[in-house]
Amino acid sequence: MQTKMKQFFLALSLPLAVGALSAFLTRRDMDTFHLSVKPLFYPPDWLFPVVWTILFALMGIASYRILCAHKEKSIAIYRTRIAIAYYVLGLAVNFLWPFVFFHYHAYYIAFAVLCALFYIAFRTYYAFSSIDRPAGLLLMPYLVWLVFAGYLNLTVAMTA
Repeated sequence: MQTKMKQFFLALSLPLAVGALSAFLTRRDMDTFHLSVKPLFYPPDWLFPVVWTILFALMGIASYRILCAHKEKSIAIYRTRIAIAYYVLGLAVNFLWPFVFFHYHAYYIAFAVLCALFYIAFRTYYAFSSIDRPAGLLLMPYLVWLVFAGYLNLTVAMTA
């Protein structure tokens, strides 16, 4: 039981740490963005860290379910490895996006990165769902948010 709690904590901590680190490293780069024209339906600034924290927590829970499903359901190890590889790649691309968008103000490139991230997140969703349906469903809010983030990103790019 204690091992499962450690695994759960690690699975939950990884995406939260990725999100916190990227936010910390780009926190000073957001000043220019705050001066830019905001798109229609732009949410209040306080909402972003709340939503991202929830999404990262859901991602961590989903990854934990995948790791447990492999052991409990005798899922082939390669399927689990592929699912986790997509997940880790998605975390890496998610870490990269704020730098492209906020630090470099390369809004169109950031949109391309976001499109790649959506593709990776969708592949992660598909891979997770094929192993554990609830784990895949936990990623659905993330996919929806990425679509909304794409709208915001592209609108900023077009007005910059």
